[in-house]
Amino acid sequence: MDPTRLPYPAESVSVPLCTGPLTLLCPRDPKALFDAIEVLDADERLPYWAELWPASLALANAVAAGMPEVRGRRVLELGCGLGLVGLAAARAGAAEVIATDWDPDALRFVDASAAALGLSNLTTRRLDWRDPPAGLNADVLLAADVVYEQRNVPWLAGAVRALLEPHDAAEFWFTDPGRGHRLALPAALPELECMAGETRVRGERVPNGEASVWVHRLRRLQRGPLG
Repeated sequence: MDPTRLPYPAESVSVPLCTGPLTLLCPRDPKALFDAIEVLDADERLPYWAELWPASLALANAVAAGMPEVRGRRVLELGCGLGLVGLAAARAGAAEVIATDWDPDALRFVDASAAALGLSNLTTRRLDWRDPPAGLNADVLLAADVVYEQRNVPWLAGAVRALLEPHDAAEFWFTDPGRGHRLALPAALPELECMAGETRVRGERVPNGEASVWVHRLRRLQRGPLG
């Protein structure tokens, strides 16, 4: 996609990852998107997608470092926002990356970034967590900072059940900046074993220059359909 056809003025941002910087397109003034909102839709969605959050930096670094292993696998990102995590997975050698978000403006930015990077293994798709499409499955699900509201938990749990491939090695990784209800998502998926650890992320776009992020790895150890 031609960056000049994006819905908002854009700038290129270089994000330092452990395997080298990754450049993506971002709105030049994310705050202006919030200021422009006059009436919220029925779901009170705000343009959180327009920012690069610490949790996405942490998950992108984990992907770049090979944890989770995405090379040769089908990867789907939930709530991709600007697509940093999905772009990192595509660059790390995933067979296919599907970056999903509810907001079509977010997907336009991800498409433009993937095109600029020459990543033909990444596509985008609009997806509502409350109604995941049939027949769309992935070996690895990724999500950064998606449990920002308690009401998201049952929707996300249902989406994970619908989208995660039914084999032993299928994994769901999500990162969270320590929100009070972050543990509600693993609790809603008792059929998956959860391991979690805390990491620190640093950068110019991180509030106060440094932030603490929790990395959660959920993996199914027994064969059979989820549920």
